Order: sequence, then C-alpha cells, then structure tokens
Amino acid sequence: MPTHLHFLVRVRASIGIGHLVAEDASLPEAEGVRYLLSGQISKRLGLLFSSYTKAINKRHHRHGSLFQQRAKAKLVNDERYLLTLISYIHQNPVRAGHVRRPEEWPFSSYLDLIEERNGTLPERELLRQYFRTSLEFKEFSKIVVLDVGHFKKSVDI
Repeated sequence: MPTHLHFLVRVRASIGIGHLVAEDASLPEAEGVRYLLSGQISKRLGLLFSSYTKAINKRHHRHGSLFQQRAKAKLVNDERYLLTLISYIHQNPVRAGHVRRPEEWPFSSYLDLIEERNGTLPERELLRQYFRTSLEFKEFSKIVVLDVGHFKKSVDI
C-alpha cells in the first residue's frame, strides 16, 4: 500500500522465555509473554524501518522520516482471527481501489500463497493446515472481505 504496510510474522515458541517474563513479577505469565513479544517485535520492526529509511534517504539524497507512525505489534492467538487477518491484509489493495483483485497487487505475498509465484518468504504450510487447495483459500478470502464493516467491528486491526 502506498501509505502503510502490514507484516504478519510468526514467532515460534522458545524454551526459556519464562525467565525473561519473570523479570516483571507483577504481570501474569500469559500477559508477560504478550508484553514481551509485542514489545520485542515492535522494537525489531522499528529497527527494520529505521534502516530502510536511512537507505532510501541516502539513495535519494533526502532527510526525514518515511513513515508517519511507529511500528505496532498485535498478538494473534486465535485461528479465526489469523485466517481473517491473512485475508484482510491481502484484500487491502482491493478495498483501497488500487487493483480489482489481490492477484494484481505485485507488492504482496498473495501470489506466493496461492502458488502463482514462487516466493520463499510466506509460510504456505500454515495455509495448508486450513485449506486443501489454493482455490479454497481464494474463495475464503473473498467471502471474508465481502463484509468489511462487520470485520472491522469484530476484529481489532
């Protein structure tokens, strides 16, 4: 998207994360893990965006920020939310009027997920757990986004 971007990042569970959470005994463990992961992910994305901004500024002999807001991270711990979020992200350029179909947006992993492009970044195995075919995922994605208003009310993006 010209004005913003979305990353859906899978954080694999790590043995020993409990000792990091235990540093703040005031938080219940689940809340501590959420706090830790969202804070660490936000920091890492912030570093990524900062490095990207420096490279673009250097290349184009410019100064200042490229992004209006700082990076945010949200914990996705529900399968329905996960699948809806995947569809929401890939339908975003369609809803914004940039393209008519998600397949037409070249700056997305959608083509990789539906196996029409062979990128290595997206984790196709995740979708295979829920959908038998790429066509099934495409149909699900269309249905999920038909009612965007309801989606935004039921899921905090």
